[in-house]
Formats: sequence, C-alpha cells, structure tokens
Amino acid sequence: MQDRLILPLCALTAILLHAGLLLAGEQEAPLPEKAVTRVAVKLASAPPPAPKPRPQPKPELKPKPELKPKPELKPKPEPRPKPEPRPKPEPRLEPEPVFRDLEPIDAPVQKPPEVAPPVMAPRADARHQKNRKLAYPKLSRRLKEEGTVLLEILILPDGTVGELRLKRSSGYARLDAAALKAVERWRYVPAKQGNQPIEFWYEQPVVFSLR
Repeated sequence: MQDRLILPLCALTAILLHAGLLLAGEQEAPLPEKAVTRVAVKLASAPPPAPKPRPQPKPELKPKPELKPKPELKPKPEPRPKPEPRPKPEPRLEPEPVFRDLEPIDAPVQKPPEVAPPVMAPRADARHQKNRKLAYPKLSRRLKEEGTVLLEILILPDGTVGELRLKRSSGYARLDAAALKAVERWRYVPAKQGNQPIEFWYEQPVVFSLR
C-alpha cells in the first residue's frame, strides 16, 4: 500500500517542479523596450496680478495767511502857531477899609465841668457788722505758722461779699484757707459816691500772728 501512494506523489511533485521552472523562465525573459519620446512641455506661468493702487492721502489745505491791513499813515500834525503873550492886567487899587465902632458881642459863658463826688472806700467794723473773729487753725498754732494773707474782695452795694480771691499767700495753705473761709461771710459798710452806695474792689489783709 505504501508503494502505491509514493509513486503518484513523486509524479505530482515532478509536474509541479516543471511547471514552476517554466513560469520562472517566462518571467526572466527581457521584454523589448518601447521607444519613449519625451516631450518637454513648459507651462506658461500666468502673469502676476497687478498691484492695487494705494489710496493717496489728500493734501491738507493750508489756511491762507490773513493779510494784515497796512497801517494807515497818520498825517503829521501841522505846527500850531505860538500864542501871542497876553498883556498883564493892571493891578486894581482896592479902597482902604473904613473902621467903624462896633458893639461888643457877649461871649458864651462856659459852665465849669461837674466834679464827681469823691468815693469813700468800704470798711469792716466787727462791732457794728457783727463779723466773726478770725479762727486760728490748731495745727498751725502747734507748728507755729504765721503770716499775712492779702485778699481781693468785690463788695456789693448792700455790703455783702460778691467775689473773693487770693492776691498774695501767707506761705501756708492752712492759713490761706482759714482767711478765705472767714472773710467770705463778713459784711462791710459799702463804698459810697456821694450818698449812693456802689460796688467796689477792696483789698483786705488778714494777719495770723502768735505774739
């Protein structure tokens, strides 16, 4: 059985090889060259498009210079003739004044200026006004503090103290405070101008002494 199969296979193989050789020979045979004529064709290039004309700027119209009017030539003034000198007038002779006796005129009598009546300063009278005596601070007595306090007082027409201020200190605050406290309750005989009581600024010294 194997011998029968081998023989046909060999025959097929030989046929296939033969057919392949024939095909290969046909492909290797050179083909006759055909005469090729080359024609050079030059393509005429289209002319480039003409450039568009650029718009030219309009020339600026310069304003015409204004013509200045020519100055008018003023005519030269004619020289005026010099005036003739006038003759001086002759001086007039005035008549001499005649003096007559005149009656005397009474001069106005001037009244003497009124003199204001003198001002009488106020005063403090402890007996009549019942003013309290000055209280000496106990601590100032122990420390032996002494001095004079000067106060400025506005005394009203009714004799009471309107304003009170320290003008000069004694050098000790306790003595100054004691003087202010005592004097603010005092009453005075008011100052008078003539018979009229008036306001008056008065300087009141307050003495603190241990002697």
